[in-house]
Amino acid sequence: MKDLSSLILDLAYSAVLFNDEDLYGEVQRIEHLIDHKNHMLEFNIMLAVRNVSQAEAAHSLLHVASAANRISDAAADIGSVVRRNLGFPRLISEIMQRTAERVARVRIKPDSPLLRLTIFEIMYKLGTDIIAIERQDNWLFRFSDEFELQGDDVLLVRASNEAMDFLREAAAGVIEEVPREQSEFTRRRNLIRPNLNEALSSLEERIVKMITMLKDGSEVMVDLAYSSLLFGSKTLANQVLKFEEIIDQLHIETSIAALDLLNEVEIDREERKRVYGIIRLATSLEEIADAASAMVELVIGGIDTNPLLKVIIDTSEESITLFEAKNPKTYGKTVGEFELGLGGIWIVALQRGDELHVDPADDFWIEKGDFLTCKVYEEGRYKINEFLNIDTH
Repeated sequence: MKDLSSLILDLAYSAVLFNDEDLYGEVQRIEHLIDHKNHMLEFNIMLAVRNVSQAEAAHSLLHVASAANRISDAAADIGSVVRRNLGFPRLISEIMQRTAERVARVRIKPDSPLLRLTIFEIMYKLGTDIIAIERQDNWLFRFSDEFELQGDDVLLVRASNEAMDFLREAAAGVIEEVPREQSEFTRRRNLIRPNLNEALSSLEERIVKMITMLKDGSEVMVDLAYSSLLFGSKTLANQVLKFEEIIDQLHIETSIAALDLLNEVEIDREERKRVYGIIRLATSLEEIADAASAMVELVIGGIDTNPLLKVIIDTSEESITLFEAKNPKTYGKTVGEFELGLGGIWIVALQRGDELHVDPADDFWIEKGDFLTCKVYEEGRYKINEFLNIDTH
């Protein structure tokens, strides 16, 4: 359910960004699957529990599963923009360009060097996450690490700006050979972005900024929530609650700004639907933040988490890793250099003494003795263990 709730969010954003009803159909399918898994979990736990101590042990599993289910419901609401034709493509396109991780559709040209690599090699070397592959009008969501691409395949990819830009050039055949390590292209800055048809008004620009903050903020909250559960950290849990206050206020301000849009344009049914779509998106993002806050109630309340919960978080597709920056390869560089040099790794929080820096900026300097809480894809964990030769938890 944890992995699926992450996948469904990516698909929902993509469905709205590309106005793709097929992707929205997959969002609905996964939402129903998560609902079914949640019901089966509740059913099996009720059958298994025999006494108070077992009930207490099962409580945390049900609590987190319920939060994951809330995230999937919010994702379905985001994706429903496509089905209901609420449409605000210019704003969504701009929002997705400004987020910390971009989701994009990338077509593989017949002469692309990516055709010589497996899926695992592409994700490993480029630090990208391939969500789905479209081949001859069919979407593939399950594929092995050895899966080989074909010309005209379309990748649905999530990656940092720099990694995405490199991937686009490699897919187009502009780059003839993929370097062995991502560090060889981390300084590339020639961004490749889709052109927007019109400039944004000042009010639209304000809405884009606030929704971007809502999206990035709610995602950071979920990462922090899982981290606090894994490590039993009240410090991280309290940061989630502080973020919730900010997200709540952003939701209010975004909704008010969306209503102000009606004063800028001729009021007709289509414009009303557009405004409603913005408010609906902001509300769904707030619901994701609320789900993250619900998760950390266990930590704040001092409730012991089921050992299985930690195993689930630690072995999921996007796991959480905590380590001290004591190896020379981990400090004396910026957050951006560290993340881009390895790929598949994002620093969620950095602890320096009594100070906790949440989602540190790319130019934030890592010092010796800092504790880094990172979100790690499977290939990222492999690299961080092998390349840095450090112990992670």
